[in-house]
Amino acid sequence: MPQTQKRTEELLEKASKREFDVRVEPAHRGNVLSSNGSILATSVPRYDIYFDPVSVSDKIFDAEVNALADSLSRFLKKKSKSQYVSYLKKNRSDRRRYVRIATKLDMSEYKRMREFPIFKYGQNRGGFIANRSYVRELPYGELAARTIGYTRENTKDSIFVYVGLEGAFNENLKGKDGQQAVRLINQNFWLPIPSEKNMEPVHGDDIYTSIDIEIQDVAENALKKCLIENDALQGCAILMDVKSGFVEAMASLSYNEKTSEYEEVYNYLKES
Repeated sequence: MPQTQKRTEELLEKASKREFDVRVEPAHRGNVLSSNGSILATSVPRYDIYFDPVSVSDKIFDAEVNALADSLSRFLKKKSKSQYVSYLKKNRSDRRRYVRIATKLDMSEYKRMREFPIFKYGQNRGGFIANRSYVRELPYGELAARTIGYTRENTKDSIFVYVGLEGAFNENLKGKDGQQAVRLINQNFWLPIPSEKNMEPVHGDDIYTSIDIEIQDVAENALKKCLIENDALQGCAILMDVKSGFVEAMASLSYNEKTSEYEEVYNYLKES
C-alpha cells in the first residue's frame, strides 16, 4: 500500500473516532420508601434546554421567531422579547448549533417549553434539544435524612462514600447504566444516532424500609425538645417494634455552635 494512501486511511480513522462516540445513559436510581409506601428518597429529572437554530427552516424561523422570543421572555423572565429576538437571530447567523436556553427545569417546565413556537416541531425541525439528568430529593427534607443517607462516588479520584440506607443498598438502588451512540455535530453538540451498541439502562430497585415517617417525626421533635430542655450537646433516640424487631424511627441530633441549631450528624463518638 502506498505511504500516502496509508496515511490518508489513518487520518480518516482518527477523524471517525473523534466524530462518533458512545455515551453513558444513566439508570434511574430506585426509590427509598417508608413502611406505608411514602417516598423517603427519589430521583427526579432535571432538563437543560439548548437550541439548534441552524436546523430550522427559513420559513418556520421567520414566521415564529417573534412568538418564540415572546414565550421565552414571559417564561424565563431573563431577557425582553426584543433581546431574545436579537439573541436567536444572531446565533442563527453565526451558525451556532448548541445555544443555551435554560437549565435545571423540572418536568412540568420542560413539557411547557417543548410546546413553544418553533420548539414544538422537535429536535430535527425545531432545533429543540433537551439534556436530561437526575437529582436526588428527600420529600420530607431533613426528616430521617441521616438514616436514609447518601452516596458519593468519584471513580476518577477513588473517592467512595456510602452512608445510611442509600449506602447499604447502593447496588440494589443504582441499577445498571445503558449506552447511546452519538455523533458530533459541532464542537459542543452530540446527536444520538441508531446503533447496535445502544443499550437501554436497567433502572434500580425500590427498597421498602420499616421506618414510619409519622413516628419518625414525633421521635425527632421529642428528642429535640428534650435536648433543649436539658441544654444537652447531643442525643439519640431509637424506636423498635419488640415483636418484629423492626426499627420504626431513628434520630440522632447534635448541637451546632455555628448555626445554634440541633442537626442530624454522624453518631457521636467521645474522644479518649
